[in-house]
Amino acid sequence: MTSPEPPEAGSSAQPHVSGGEEPVFETRAARRAALAKGGRGHRPQRDPAEPGTPADQTDASERSPRRRHEPHEGAHTGHRAERHTERHAGRRGERHADGESHHSAVSALRGHAAVPLATILTAVLLAVAGYAGTADSALLDRQLLLAVAVAWAGLVLAWGWPTLLGSPSRVGAPLAIAVAAVGAPGAVWWTSDEPYLTYVPVVLAVALVVMFLGQLLRRDGRGRLIQSLGVTAGGIAVAAIGACYVALGRFDSGVPLLTVALVAVAVGSLAEVLVPLVPLRHWLLPLSMVLGGLGAAATAAVQGEPQTARAVLAGFVVAAVSHALRRVLEPLPAMARLRAKVASGVASVLVSGVVAYAFGWVFLH
Repeated sequence: MTSPEPPEAGSSAQPHVSGGEEPVFETRAARRAALAKGGRGHRPQRDPAEPGTPADQTDASERSPRRRHEPHEGAHTGHRAERHTERHAGRRGERHADGESHHSAVSALRGHAAVPLATILTAVLLAVAGYAGTADSALLDRQLLLAVAVAWAGLVLAWGWPTLLGSPSRVGAPLAIAVAAVGAPGAVWWTSDEPYLTYVPVVLAVALVVMFLGQLLRRDGRGRLIQSLGVTAGGIAVAAIGACYVALGRFDSGVPLLTVALVAVAVGSLAEVLVPLVPLRHWLLPLSMVLGGLGAAATAAVQGEPQTARAVLAGFVVAAVSHALRRVLEPLPAMARLRAKVASGVASVLVSGVVAYAFGWVFLH
């Protein structure tokens, strides 16, 4: 018995068994020849157990280019989507940044306008009270209404000054400042003859005693004692200086100069409204002085007195002193609060009273 020939390498031979004969292995070449004789339209069925058939290779070769290009197509699509997303995100970011910048500019404008607004309202109140004090009335005799207006401004200062400068004394400091705010203009109004500021030092002494008593009555360990004393003493000084407006109003022809000074302070404060709009912050002081001089000149021209040159000089100096105080207080952290802003504006009006009184003493005596 002869042994069957081994199949070719890589061929999938299948035995054909007929009757009792031994199985004969059919080679791949023989199968191809039989298929060629039978026709090319018929494609043999592939056995799933044969992984190396040409059909597998054909299917793999047909699928492989598609598989090779699919990741690249997906990558290109992903890049396009990323670029589209980035472009739209950039546009949204620009619009958001524009909106934030506009909102910050408006907020800055409103924040900076609070201090000039408080300054203007206080100056207008004192000017109107000064003119009302010249009326022929027993109630308004000797500038009583002006003294009341200055006292009210001092009380507003006592309300916001400790917060503005961060005083730990929340009761004693406002009380001591309020004593000076009410007592100083009251003492000036009560004095019948010059010098009208004779009893103001007495009021300052009483306010200082109240300040020290307030510190002794503290129950918090008296932390930051030096800071509390300094803040309170500064508030007492500013409140007492406001009484100089009452003394100026008591002079003969002192009310026109009083009005010139207050208008200069109010108009000069308008320069600070331009802070968020122009980058020339270093020029705010001369700009405030120029505006104050122009306002003083216009007021003197309307009233007919004092002389224009004197009014312009007084307007320059008064506006400069008022602006300097607001500029010094501006960087304080508490300026973010409305109470501190109001106190800053009121203090800038009261502190300029000593300058106006000095000009009145020189020009009217």
